[in-house]
Amino acid sequence: MKKRTGAIALALIAAGLTQVQLPADARPGDRVAIRVDQGPLMMADGVPAPPIAPEIFGANARWIDDELGAWDPATQGPAAGFADAAQVADLELIRYPGGTVANFFDFKKAIGAKTMVMVPSINQTAQDAADYVEYMNAPSDGAATNPNGGTDWAEVRAANGHPAPYGIKTWEYGNEPFLDGQRYWRDLDQQTRVRQFIEGGWSRQTAASATYQNDDGLFSGCDLVNRKTSTGAGGQTYRTRYPPIALPADTTPGSGPIAEPVLTVNGARWTRVDSLATAGPADQVYQVGTADGTVTFGDGVHGAIPANGATLSLEYTTGRHDGFLDFVRAMKAVDPGITVCSGWGKPEFVDAMGKRPYDCLGIHSYTDQHGGDAEGAYDSTELYQQLMNASDRPTQELVDLRKQLGKYFPDPRQRPDLTVTEYGTISQNGPTGVGTPSNFAAMQMHNVYLATMLIGQLGNGVQLSVNSNLNGGPNADPAKRDWGNILASPPGFGITGRSMTLTLAAPMIGAAPRQVTVAGNPVVAGQNYTAIVAAATRTKHGLQLLVVNRSLDQALPITVDPAGGPAVKSARQTTVTDDDITAYNNDQAQPVQPATKTLANDPKVDAELPPHSVSLIELSS
Repeated sequence: MKKRTGAIALALIAAGLTQVQLPADARPGDRVAIRVDQGPLMMADGVPAPPIAPEIFGANARWIDDELGAWDPATQGPAAGFADAAQVADLELIRYPGGTVANFFDFKKAIGAKTMVMVPSINQTAQDAADYVEYMNAPSDGAATNPNGGTDWAEVRAANGHPAPYGIKTWEYGNEPFLDGQRYWRDLDQQTRVRQFIEGGWSRQTAASATYQNDDGLFSGCDLVNRKTSTGAGGQTYRTRYPPIALPADTTPGSGPIAEPVLTVNGARWTRVDSLATAGPADQVYQVGTADGTVTFGDGVHGAIPANGATLSLEYTTGRHDGFLDFVRAMKAVDPGITVCSGWGKPEFVDAMGKRPYDCLGIHSYTDQHGGDAEGAYDSTELYQQLMNASDRPTQELVDLRKQLGKYFPDPRQRPDLTVTEYGTISQNGPTGVGTPSNFAAMQMHNVYLATMLIGQLGNGVQLSVNSNLNGGPNADPAKRDWGNILASPPGFGITGRSMTLTLAAPMIGAAPRQVTVAGNPVVAGQNYTAIVAAATRTKHGLQLLVVNRSLDQALPITVDPAGGPAVKSARQTTVTDDDITAYNNDQAQPVQPATKTLANDPKVDAELPPHSVSLIELSS
């Protein structure tokens, strides 16, 4: 089996650090010098990095199946063990109702929780989103306050048992619309699609142009997943995936020509009528509800009934759909104090928005992890090196976005913020069909990767970070439980190595990152990454250094130089690792644990970083 190395250039500035490298053959015994300056860390756009917010510890919660077992419908509260596990994990934020599965979420059938909210952009309107803000944030005061008109959603919230507003301040519009698999009604062309995402619009839906195989069918239910065939009953009503349905009479200069819908039953075209009431029993006709995208057939008296099992197909124009600008305007009209992030956190969105103001980008930081090469599966060493070679790439993307925003918004006070609303890895099968190992995302190698990403986020001013995901689905078989999330899957919600690793940074909350200089940082032999990445803060209690040793098998001795400031009275090091890079916590064993030891100081501090480890070094003054 041949060994492959990534083609990823070293992106040292990406971590917000100044690093001096030694050649690839640097002796592993050489001591690495880490200096933490008094001055602030200057980010890629020339702005000092802001203080680290508590929301840096977030998790993506998926609403389906009672949040994968985290919610107990019998008690209408968190499942047994969930609250305790979330508290131990220092979980500060939940992104709800999740990612891809949330695109068809209907908030009016759910009850809110204190969280960051992802607003669906496919089957919801700007008015719906404004209603959602009202439900979460408006005061329950009878008829005195009803900012969006119509239903007083604050009173609905009170009736659901929560009179006080939830006070949700951060919202996100859409989820990964740049992916073809999540474009839905929008155009296949990226430039057209990003304009539709921003400004709204219309789109013709046909079987030929649909992203998903069955998008041209008719559906029912809240998730619109399964295409329906005729039941043979009278008065059948179904929904399109992407209401509203636009008719020729709805044509505007902005829409362009709108063609008549084309509905077929077993391939035969039926005719749209304004009302079924005047149709005869054999007339092959249907009626549409334009606003909600419904299609209704006759009952055998007024209009024919499609034969049992008949295939139903519909070509139609959907729109006008609201866009990002419409949603932001409507949501902030209800609560001007909220922040609304764009779920298209990519360079093409920044260019398409130009100088138009907005609050923030919701960035999804992922790399693809392949399970094997052309000769078969990777062994654990190759899997680790592939992962580490990709680990600087998400940080470089943050750097590039920050620089790009600076060009459109020279005044830093007007510059949109960077938020990371999902991050992790996406596992892909290799060329031979081999996948990544079971519970790969729970392994120590993955913890090292995520900590590298977290350090890059701290160095680029990210104030809100959501790890993917909160927990896996329930499984009665302990051997099949998912430990590759912030919390293990129910029952039990055990504390994972991932949460132990990421929350090493908890003492840094509230302090602004400081400039870190790493001298003698070796490039890992034969690879495209340096061994050490680090971030540091200073508080009234002293200095906090979060440092990762990405070397697979070499411990690295380091010297930490506090570079002035109050005298160091004591020092300690807390490290999360295990000798085995494939180790992870489960029901039988918990090998990935934090270990703390006292360090000598005079006035610099010497320490040793174990291989493939994450450490927090604290110098108390």
